[in-house]
Amino acid sequence: MKIEPVEHPLPQTGSFFLLCLLVPGSVEKEVAALQQRLYARLGLVSGLCLPPLIPLRFLPPGAGISPNRELKELLSAGLRLRTRSYGEAEGCLFWDLDAPRAFTAWRHTLLRCLFPPGIRPVSGGPALFPSHAGFFLARRNEQSEQSGAGGNNAGSERGGNNGAAARPQERPELPQPPPELVFPAAALGLIEIHLLAESRRWWEGLVWEEKNRLPLKKPSPGP
Repeated sequence: MKIEPVEHPLPQTGSFFLLCLLVPGSVEKEVAALQQRLYARLGLVSGLCLPPLIPLRFLPPGAGISPNRELKELLSAGLRLRTRSYGEAEGCLFWDLDAPRAFTAWRHTLLRCLFPPGIRPVSGGPALFPSHAGFFLARRNEQSEQSGAGGNNAGSERGGNNGAAARPQERPELPQPPPELVFPAAALGLIEIHLLAESRRWWEGLVWEEKNRLPLKKPSPGP
């Protein structure tokens, strides 16, 4: 993947990209069903405007996929994931992954493959939600939020689930998440996001299009 250096922040309207992990169809159905239960019980709809995904990085307009040797080797090794429980980061609700430190290390390796030496990823400016180790489910306080993004790329670069994060699984109003799932990541995806200027909240005016995907090989069975 080749990404040109861009120093300006991501726009609050217009178009930009989201680098993400896509998962098998059976896992997508479980995530989508959980998002539907959150909508039915709490009225949370922001997660329904995107496909089930694990966010890796928001990118500026013009990002594209051009595999290099290092990236091909990383994807050919595959990645096995395991779900855990609810997590929360920067006002967003996630279905967390187990072993978040290992996932964050994989993500950092991926970003080193994508950005050659001397080319920094775009940083600063708004992002819709943080690059957290888990499936994005929804913004927690949708009814009180106005237009604009939910976080920022600088704050999102932690990428992991630290001990100071909220424990939303202890809140009885949340529906029970599905049982633990173990599955291989299906693909590295690049999604183009369009935000409409007239929308009061970003999820009310979001249109997305999958621009490219690079499959990950199925990893060898674990112990």
